[in-house]
Amino acid sequence: MNRIKGLLFSQGASGYEPLHRNRRTRLEGLRTGDGRPLPVCLKRQISRELDRLELLLEQIKAVEAERDTMLALSNEEKIPTPAKMLMDIKGIGAEFATVLWSEGFFRHFDNRRQVAAYAGLAPTPWQSGTVDREQGVAKSGNARLRTTMLQLAWLAADTIYGVGEIERDLRRAGKGYVLGVKSDHIFRSWDKPRSIAGTARDIAENLKPSDWRRISAGMGTKGPRLHDWCYLELADLEAEEYNESNHGLWTRGMLIRRNIADGDLAYFTTWCPAGTSIDILVKVEGRHAISAATRQSAAACAVSFLK
Repeated sequence: MNRIKGLLFSQGASGYEPLHRNRRTRLEGLRTGDGRPLPVCLKRQISRELDRLELLLEQIKAVEAERDTMLALSNEEKIPTPAKMLMDIKGIGAEFATVLWSEGFFRHFDNRRQVAAYAGLAPTPWQSGTVDREQGVAKSGNARLRTTMLQLAWLAADTIYGVGEIERDLRRAGKGYVLGVKSDHIFRSWDKPRSIAGTARDIAENLKPSDWRRISAGMGTKGPRLHDWCYLELADLEAEEYNESNHGLWTRGMLIRRNIADGDLAYFTTWCPAGTSIDILVKVEGRHAISAATRQSAAACAVSFLK
C-alpha cells in the first residue's frame, strides 16, 4: 500500500486508498497535481501492484477461514480447550486466541513466570558495584508469542483507558496521564470560554483549521514523527480533591492526533497541571518505546492479563 501511495504522491495525487473495494474504478479517475491524467506507464505499474495486493488479500482470507474452522472444532469439544477459554475472555478475538494457543498454550505451564520465560518476557536486571539497572526483557523465547502478548497487553490497556474508574484511580494516585480513548468517548467542558460537548469524533469534525498544530511526537527511524495535533482544555479542578499531596489546579483535557498522510484521527483524554503545554502532552503520548519501568513490568502486564 505504501508503495502505491508513494508512486501516486510523486505525481501529486493523494487520497487514494488501495484497500477500498472501488480501488480499480478510483484509479481510473485519478489526476496528477496539475490536473492531467495519470501517465499510462504509471497506471500499469500501479495496476500490477494492485494485482499483488489482491492476491495477498485472498491468501489472508483463506488463512482466516482455516483458523475459524480450527476454532469451531475446538468449541465442539466437551472439555474446554485453551482456545475456547481464551475466546471467553473479553477483548480476545479469533486471531489473538489462535496465536496464543498455537504458539504457547498448547503446552503446560506451572506458573506465570514459566510463561514469561518461554515468551522471552522475563526481566534482565544487571548489577555491578553501585550500578543497578534493568536492561529490558530477555527476548530469548518465542518471538511471535512475545509480540502477541505485548500487543494484547497494550490493547487491554487501551480498552480500559478513559473509563471513569481508571481515570479516578490515577488521579487519586497523583498521576497525570495521556490515555487513548475510542471515537465515541464523550467529552464535556465546564467553566471554560469555549463550550465543548459530544463524542470525540463529533468534536474533531467541528474543529477549525486554526485549532491544529503540526508537532513532532519524537524522532523515529525516518526522522521526526510529525502529526497535526489539537489540545482542548475542558475544566480546571483542584488536585487536592483527588490527592492531598498535589496542590493547585489541574486541567482535564482532550488531545487529538491527525495523521498528515491520510487524516486518520486518534483521541486521548488528559490530566495534567494547569498550564501544561501541548508540546509536553505530545511528547508524553509519543513515547511508544517501552521505558525502563515498563520493560521491568512487561512480563507481569502481559501474563497477568491472561491469568
